Amino acid sequence: MKSTVSKYLSAAALMFFLFCYNNSYYAQQKSENMPLPVGGVESIMQNVIYPETAKNAGIQGKVIVTALVNLQGDVIKTTVVRSAGPELDKAAQEAIEKTKFVPAIKNGEKVQAEVTIPVYFKLNEEKKNKE
Repeated sequence: MKSTVSKYLSAAALMFFLFCYNNSYYAQQKSENMPLPVGGVESIMQNVIYPETAKNAGIQGKVIVTALVNLQGDVIKTTVVRSAGPELDKAAQEAIEKTKFVPAIKNGEKVQAEVTIPVYFKLNEEKKNKE
């Protein structure tokens, strides 16, 4: 009886492991070189479009976005980690999604990896004082 229970528990543990194991595990691994935007951070900032309604309302803030970068350097998923409101969040995600990255390297090979990027939205003083 004990032997049968032990077999079932072992099989259940193995099935649980196989069920939970997926490719996102690789995205969580630390790599030798994290993904970097081609052209530096400036390339992300060039893609940022400050929403007019947010500008007019004087909305500013910092959006922190986690981006999953594939082996080709394309962003395949973004997640807002810290919000500054829906309009700024969307603008930050769109800017990062448009940016090409140098993929992460682990053991000399390209790997899929996550990178966390802050995007700042700040109005200049002239714009704020006009309102």
